[in-house]
Amino acid sequence: MIQAVTSCFQFKRCTTHLLEFIAADKPMVGDALADPSDEKLAHFVRTTAALKIEYRCAQGPSPRVFELALAQLRALNRIAEWESGWVVYPLYTCARQLVQMAAALDARTERAAEAAQCGDLATEDHLTQCGRAVHMSLNLCLKDRDPAASNKRHGAYYFALLLFRTYARLGAHSLVTNMVKVLESRAQDLPPVERAFGERRALTVTYCYYLGRYHACRRADYEKGFRWLNTALLTCHRDHTRHHQLILTYLVPVAFLARRWYPKHHVIAAWPPPQDPAAIHYAALVAALRSGDLGLYDRELVRMQLPLLRRGLYLPLSHLRPYILLRLVKAVWRLSGGSSQLPIRIIAAALAYSTSATPDAGGERLLDHTECLLANLIARGYVKGYLSHGNRVLVVSRTEPFPRLVRSETAA
Repeated sequence: MIQAVTSCFQFKRCTTHLLEFIAADKPMVGDALADPSDEKLAHFVRTTAALKIEYRCAQGPSPRVFELALAQLRALNRIAEWESGWVVYPLYTCARQLVQMAAALDARTERAAEAAQCGDLATEDHLTQCGRAVHMSLNLCLKDRDPAASNKRHGAYYFALLLFRTYARLGAHSLVTNMVKVLESRAQDLPPVERAFGERRALTVTYCYYLGRYHACRRADYEKGFRWLNTALLTCHRDHTRHHQLILTYLVPVAFLARRWYPKHHVIAAWPPPQDPAAIHYAALVAALRSGDLGLYDRELVRMQLPLLRRGLYLPLSHLRPYILLRLVKAVWRLSGGSSQLPIRIIAAALAYSTSATPDAGGERLLDHTECLLANLIARGYVKGYLSHGNRVLVVSRTEPFPRLVRSETAA
């Protein structure tokens, strides 16, 4: 095996021998270099050999195994600095192994801390160290100035993908923001995502999913989030239903906020049963969106508050409220005969009824609140008209009082 590994570095190619050599759970075949001519390579081989022995003795990840895996990645980083693009996938394999070990150890530490009723300051330790080492790999790829097509710059996507996962577990949102800014600033130097990952479609799907989540949930850039999430969905294998559901959990609200697309009925019907407490169900929210039922919307948002906050979806779903209010106002306008002048008190009564409030509760304050909501709809361009505060009347356009905002299509 050692001879096969050294030949990979000699002939600049990645083989299964090298990948199996990197893996801690694969047995060691042969001895380490007896008289190394390349000290960096010799150090990498010796570190990997020690990692395999320790992993076998510990029968899995342990703090000592993690230290050796971290040393392995650092050793390979030093070698990769002077290598071409062939080294990206072996380096990614090494970094991915480290991330998996760090996540497993931190999860174990967290469970032990909960049992002992201790603080959780130590739970981030392994992932934090891991993140720094993987970030070095990312920088190696970004700093590659080789003009040849065989450079390492495409590897930036591989390590960004690992850092998305690492920072998500750490809750380090500012680090995600900084990383995305760096990638966007270097976009002209990087190949397209699909070309960078090549035939590894699963990595393309995961990268697009994380980037779409970031833009939609952290930046409220729903158009950009939609494009990335939609690419993830279209690239995902049709038989991977669990991945489809995970992507659609974000794509359903983002598609409406970006393009005003309602999800089709078969998409909602394919969701897991309502008894699953970890799942987010959109059937009631979509019904509220179609009917203008603010009460149903508010109840669903309260019911799913914790899972929505955990997934970063609370903010996007809270941005659906103006569209539900618009549906309600449009329904009141139709029931009132489609007049160009709609009394505020009628809209206020419908609003109070929809939210199960007393229609006359608050009196003038309720009318003022309703006017504020209507002014917001007018400012957004959802209603074409103006408010007559003195007469407490909403005056709408005779030709197009409610500009068409919703399309019937969907990308899902």
